[in-house]
Amino acid sequence: MSKKQTDRKYLEERRQDLNDLFEVSHRLSSLTSYEAIVEQVLLSLMGRLMIQKSACLLIAGEEELELIKAKGLEDADDGMIVGYADLPEVFSSVEEMEEGDPLRKFLSEQKLEVIFPIVRKGELMGVLAFGKRLSGGGYEKDEISYISSLLSLSASAIENALVLSEINIINRGLDRKNQELQTLFELGKELNSTLNQETIVSQFGYALMGQLMVGRFILYLKSEGLLEIFHNKGFSSSHIESLAPHLDAVAEISEPILINEHQNDWQKAFRSAGVAAMIPLTIQGENKGTLCLEQRKGKDPLTDADLQLLYTMGGQVIISLENARLFDESLEKQRLQEELNLAREIQRGLLTSDFELDGGWVIYGSNVPSREVGGDYFDVIKMEDGRIGVAIADVSGKGAGASLLMSNLQASLRALINVEPDLGLLVKRINKILYENTSADKFITFFIGIIDPESRKLTFCNAGHNPPLMFSNAGKVRQLEEGGLIIGVLDDAEYETESVDLAAGDKIVMYTDGITEAENDSDEEFGESRLIAYVQANLSKNPEELVNSIIDEVKKFAPDISSQDDVTLLVLEA
Repeated sequence: MSKKQTDRKYLEERRQDLNDLFEVSHRLSSLTSYEAIVEQVLLSLMGRLMIQKSACLLIAGEEELELIKAKGLEDADDGMIVGYADLPEVFSSVEEMEEGDPLRKFLSEQKLEVIFPIVRKGELMGVLAFGKRLSGGGYEKDEISYISSLLSLSASAIENALVLSEINIINRGLDRKNQELQTLFELGKELNSTLNQETIVSQFGYALMGQLMVGRFILYLKSEGLLEIFHNKGFSSSHIESLAPHLDAVAEISEPILINEHQNDWQKAFRSAGVAAMIPLTIQGENKGTLCLEQRKGKDPLTDADLQLLYTMGGQVIISLENARLFDESLEKQRLQEELNLAREIQRGLLTSDFELDGGWVIYGSNVPSREVGGDYFDVIKMEDGRIGVAIADVSGKGAGASLLMSNLQASLRALINVEPDLGLLVKRINKILYENTSADKFITFFIGIIDPESRKLTFCNAGHNPPLMFSNAGKVRQLEEGGLIIGVLDDAEYETESVDLAAGDKIVMYTDGITEAENDSDEEFGESRLIAYVQANLSKNPEELVNSIIDEVKKFAPDISSQDDVTLLVLEA
């Protein structure tokens, strides 16, 4: 063949190469997936060069390559990672690579003999490796040039496809976030529309299924520091029982966890029960409970991103449950307050302050409970035979319980006072009633006196109460102590009585320990001596004036008297 014919043939081959490059470039420009681009390049070159084995690897990280596409290789899957020490920047044989390079080892094992760099704007993107040619020959200069040109064209297409892939990933992420935000918004709207705990949990269950395809879950809430099951959907009773011994460990969780990533004993127990994830439920950093969920239905397991969404959803739910609980408590408190107000009005009716008595006898009483209702009691009873009963008592404890016991005492006294003529036996019978109907820690200090207006005698029995103070016109004082043990403690306690004569103008001051034990800021008690001295200095006052002035004096001494104990005072003037 002449030189002219040889040159013409060479030009013809180069023209064909350019046409092939143009055609391949045109096909590559229509592809948006870098995997499809690499597939097209491999098929084009393998057919042209008569090669059965090939691989394209792109840089995936520091000293790491990802196998994008492979043809004819064994035990090499797309997506696998291959390490490398150094990448050739020009066409090379695999044998020329450094010994110990993990890339060389991989290529040699797969019987790939040559390697071409994939370069974009002077930067290495990866490599293309080929096995032995069926023709058995090597690579001509023109073939190397053609492959390099094609790889240069494909590098631009691959880069564009990679950018597009990243954009698509970002867009999918944004779509997911938008969907999650929409779920959170809808869930929040539903939760804010109710204060019913069952409805809150039901709406949460719908959100779990709709957003994450999770149908079974257990909701544990803390009560006095311990986890207790609040709601179970889908887990068997045997599973619930098997998890109970491990709840102390669950209560310590501070971050969402996937159970399949942990292997300690209690997590194995939860995994065996079908729990795939645990989410702590917190309010302002304080753990209020734990959410346990099954694995997502379908092929895709729960991810870290799912855990963060669940953590946010759980935060919404626990706040709504807490608000519902506080609302219920508020309603209950309001109901109790209304009942206490009613009880207070009833008790005020029972503790009448002013009593109309014949024969010049004057009695006035006052009660200041430390709470809405109290356990102090005083009473004046006009008996059927014309005598007058006067009583004062102090029930152990405060509040509603003490008030009920006080009412029991009053009912027993009024039922028996006209039936039992012996005062000592009367107190004994009342003691037996209270002993049989109260617990051992409940007792009452009690003073009862019977006035005979004709003989002007006061017969009394003091069952462990602060001794009433009897003042003569001259200011001489005597304590009325005779009686016995506080009532409600012993079943068969015995009680003695005593009688005293009352001259005109004599006063008897009956009180509870809320008066004498009132403390000032220095922890000093008002005391009996101050009470005696004050009464002696104010004997000219009538019972109402004396009662009110004593209470005012105690309040001056101890300004917070009303928060310390019930205060009761009853003054009789003969």
